[in-house]
Amino acid sequence: MTPTTPELFLRDLGTLLKEKALTARLDAAQGRAEDRDYKLGFLMAYHDVISLVKQQADAFGVDVRALCLDDIDPDRDLL
Repeated sequence: MTPTTPELFLRDLGTLLKEKALTARLDAAQGRAEDRDYKLGFLMAYHDVISLVKQQADAFGVDVRALCLDDIDPDRDLL
């Protein structure tokens, strides 16, 4: 069955959010001391967004694999 435009959109969005969140984690770990608070705040924002998307997916019965977020745990990977 061919994925619909909304399905493709959500899959792409999940992939992009995950990539940006993991990049933010690296930036926070490697950043200069004067940028650390900003970069940690940015990382925490991604933690909140990915957590919310996964919670909403669960509430609406959407498989997180369809969002490409099944292999990221915000509490493990973004804290």
